Amino acid sequence: MNERLTIIPLRLAAQAAANGVAGVYVPRDFLLTQVSVFVSIAGGPSAATIDIQDDTVDVITGQDIAANGLKNVSDVNIAGGSVVEVDLNLTGGSTPTVTGEIALIGYWGA
Repeated sequence: MNERLTIIPLRLAAQAAANGVAGVYVPRDFLLTQVSVFVSIAGGPSAATIDIQDDTVDVITGQDIAANGLKNVSDVNIAGGSVVEVDLNLTGGSTPTVTGEIALIGYWGA
């Protein structure tokens, strides 16, 4: 087995809540194990979460990003040739936005 730890960074710049705010093509099988969050949230939302999709199917929903740090997720197998997409959900506040980086951490070839 030839597993390799990798980090896939996804940058957001003053991003309002929307579907498909960031994404990446995954050429090989990928095991998603953690999400790293380092963002600044403006506009005072009461909640800030992301959904992660594998070829338009939700594999993680409502992952909290209100606090920066490393978030463990249930291991998610993503098949090679998939498009991984992130949806940003912001609740409340006055025109809230997110700026920073959300990184997907996992293993190639898992």
